[in-house]
This record gives sequence, structure tokens and C-alpha cells, in this order.
Amino acid sequence: MRSSPDDIPLRADAADLHGLESLPPATTTRWFPRQKAEVVAAVRAGRLKLDDACRLYRLSLEEFMSWQRALRDTGLRGLRVSASHPPVDRKRGRIRRSRRLRPAQPVSNHV
Repeated sequence: MRSSPDDIPLRADAADLHGLESLPPATTTRWFPRQKAEVVAAVRAGRLKLDDACRLYRLSLEEFMSWQRALRDTGLRGLRVSASHPPVDRKRGRIRRSRRLRPAQPVSNHV
């Protein structure tokens, strides 16, 4: 049985439950699933406004909404960086192309 996003425990004690101390720092650039869940939970609980969260963490509305959808649909596992991101060649600083994939061949319209 999958738990709802509201059931996800946050890193917070009674002293800062209503504050923002338990949230990731505004300078966060590498996001872990737990941190994304904490930001989504804070917005859902009303501790942080959506526009403030997007501004503070430099997120687009689309990115935040994708976090919220992923958390709702698949829990913390859905917030992991997936294989859908293309691999990057760290030496050259560009996206690697898989050798298995070939460019699409043009379709001939000749009958």
C-alpha cells in the first residue's frame, strides 16, 4: 500500500514545526528526493507559499508541479533523477549519443 504525500515524515521537531528551519537551504543545487518531498510538503501544509518556494529555490512552476505529481503518483521513488535524462560526457561537457541508436532514415514517398 502506497502512502500519501501527507504521510511523509519531515525532518522537524516540535520547536520548528511551524518554521522553515527544516527545509533545505536556498542554495541547494543538487536535490535529493527527501529534500524535494520536504519542499512539496511545506507548500501543501501552507508553511511556504508556492510562489515563494519557486523564487527561493529558483524552480519553475512546471518543475515544482512535476515534483508534486511524482510524489503523489509514486512516492519518494518518483522524485529520483531518472534514466530519462541523457548521459553527459564529463570530459567534453556535452551529451553522449548511444551507439545503439541510429538516426532515423528519411521515408521515401516514391510508390
